[in-house]
Amino acid sequence: MVRNTPLDLLPGAAVILIAAAFFAFMHWQTGTANLSAYAISAELGRADRLDIGTEVRIAGVPVGKITGLSLEPHTYKVEAQLSIKTGIAIPADSKILVSSGVMSSPYLTIQPGYSTAMIPPGGILKNP
Repeated sequence: MVRNTPLDLLPGAAVILIAAAFFAFMHWQTGTANLSAYAISAELGRADRLDIGTEVRIAGVPVGKITGLSLEPHTYKVEAQLSIKTGIAIPADSKILVSSGVMSSPYLTIQPGYSTAMIPPGGILKNP
C-alpha cells in the first residue's frame, strides 16, 4: 500500500494556483473585470473591420468596448452601441473614427471635443 504525504499534493496545487492566476490576469486585461460602465451609441459612416468587443479608446487609452453594431436602413449609417467605463465623460461635440495600426486590430477612437455638455447614458455621439 502506497501512502500519500502532503508533499504529493504540492505539484497539483501549484498547477491549480497558476491556472487561477492566469485566468484572473486575463479577466483583468480584457476589461471584463470592469462591471461599472454606461451605454451610449455612436453614428458612423462605415464600420470597416469593427466587431463586437472592439476597443474604444481616447488618446490611445482603452475606455470601453463595442457591444453592438446595426445598420440604419434609411440613411445607411452604422450605429455602434458602446459601453464606456464609468467616470469617463464624453463631450457632446466629440468626433469618432475607426483607427488601426499596420500590425494592430482596428479600434474606435473618440477625439474629445470642447463642449461643457456631456453625452448622457443612452445618448448618441453623432459625427458632423
